[in-house]
Amino acid sequence: MFSLVRFKQIGSVLFFQSFSFGISLICSLLLIRNLSKNEYALFTITLMLLGMMDALSDSGLTVGFRRLAGKYSNNADLFSSLCLSLFKIRKQILFGIMVLIGSVGFIFYYKESSSTPHSIILVFLTLVLAFFEVERSMKIEVLRIQMEVQTVQNSEMLMNLIRLGIIACVMLVISIEFVILGYIISSIITGYFLKQRSNVYIKDNTIAGSRYVNVYLKKFKELLPNTVFYLFQSQISLAIITLMFSSSQIADYGALSRFGMVFIALNAVTTNVFAPRFSKYTDLTILRKRFLQLVILFIATGFFILLCVGTLSTQILSILGDKYSGLEKLFLYLVLGNIVGYLFGNINSLNNSRAWVYFNARLAIPVSIVALVLGALILDLTKVENVVIYSMLPILFTGFLKLADSLRGLKIIFY
Repeated sequence: MFSLVRFKQIGSVLFFQSFSFGISLICSLLLIRNLSKNEYALFTITLMLLGMMDALSDSGLTVGFRRLAGKYSNNADLFSSLCLSLFKIRKQILFGIMVLIGSVGFIFYYKESSSTPHSIILVFLTLVLAFFEVERSMKIEVLRIQMEVQTVQNSEMLMNLIRLGIIACVMLVISIEFVILGYIISSIITGYFLKQRSNVYIKDNTIAGSRYVNVYLKKFKELLPNTVFYLFQSQISLAIITLMFSSSQIADYGALSRFGMVFIALNAVTTNVFAPRFSKYTDLTILRKRFLQLVILFIATGFFILLCVGTLSTQILSILGDKYSGLEKLFLYLVLGNIVGYLFGNINSLNNSRAWVYFNARLAIPVSIVALVLGALILDLTKVENVVIYSMLPILFTGFLKLADSLRGLKIIFY
């Protein structure tokens, strides 16, 4: 199934992801163990708000940029104008999004801190961090189009090392404000590093083209409803927990969710190795065989992780400290949800590589709505474990659509 070259590719991706994952995990463990539960709850809210601003300010812009820039990456003037147009429109949209998310953030922060000045400070720091993170992500897109993969990887490593260093330095006086400031500093330094590299592709004599800005804006409006819906779906469990539960339970959810980084590393293998290769098969028999092999691999990986968590959950939780002991049941539910997302997410990556999106593109949103409505009627959402199950339902329901797309693409049924 795998050649030596592909093993080397997988090994390279896994090495980088494992090293980066290790540094991120150490940062997370230091924060989890040293921040109070109230402050870690605030940090969890900060990460949620950052995710919202990043997704809403991007909605379709990166897709539009990749389509256009991929065609003109060798034309210096056009590529430079495309980049500047992206920077201009995304910043404008981001400032508008900041007003909305900043207001939501104040409500969330105030619920946990009960202090207006403290909530305002946290909102301000979060908005500043969001600005530099979006700046950084735009530079990364420029470099990805130009195949500067190593530079992007180095920047991620640099950012994580800076964060680790800052957290270690302020360990004795660690607080949520210092943590966000540390993230801002790491984002600024990494952004400067990326800017030096990406500026090679941006010419001084070019300007943002209004035609490209309009193309980006059209794509943004076209995909905004989907972005809002999927953002709501992905954040619904944390939003419910933030609004309905205590700081301690928010911290529990946020801390245990950090183990989801394992699946991010695993997904990178599919995205960077399996999916590109899968897209190139032309023989239907071989295609079916590879799909079956990969699905078995995904299931086996998920089962192995679930077995490890089920057997060693107490020992794994002890890494987080005594504050998070006794959460084996919630931990198992969260890992199970990650495994479901990992399985169907990887199937979706294989489908996307061959444009097999017939059912998912047409039915994902209505099916997700049905899943959410049914879940709200059936489950008791005053229990944290049920909230986790609730957030899992749309992934599970739409997962069968992705599987149907695979069967259709493989010409087994539905074709």
